[in-house]
This record gives sequence, C-alpha cells and structure tokens, in this order.
Amino acid sequence: MIMERRRTTGSIVFPVFYDVDPSQVGRQTGSFAAAFVEHEKSFNEEMERVNGWRIALKEVADLAGMVLGDR
Repeated sequence: MIMERRRTTGSIVFPVFYDVDPSQVGRQTGSFAAAFVEHEKSFNEEMERVNGWRIALKEVADLAGMVLGDR
C-alpha cells in the first residue's frame, strides 16, 4: 500500500533496511525467497496479490534508503 500511494500521489518513501541487504529485498533471495514460497502456499488463490508484493519490494529496494545492521 505504501508503494501504491507513492505511485499514485507522489508521496515520499524512505526505506529502512534493518539487518538485511537491500539486494535481498529486491531480488527476493535468502529469507525473502523462503517467505515468498510460504506466501504463495497461503495465498494460492490470490497470486495477483503476492505478485503485487513482489513488485513493491523490487521498487522499494531501488530507492535510496538507510541500511542498518543489528548491533
């Protein structure tokens, strides 16, 4: 919904990547790949919704943001 709002109204989005590499978010690798496997099982009747999440994560990973490690 945040990325949809950005596309429709031009709202500013400043992502914070906490203890995750933004490339894993955009490419949906690592824990994101595993999560999407589960989402596809849970939402198998709503694949359009899951694909929307994939697109939004790819978009947000391309934005300038802040990368924070677990300290």
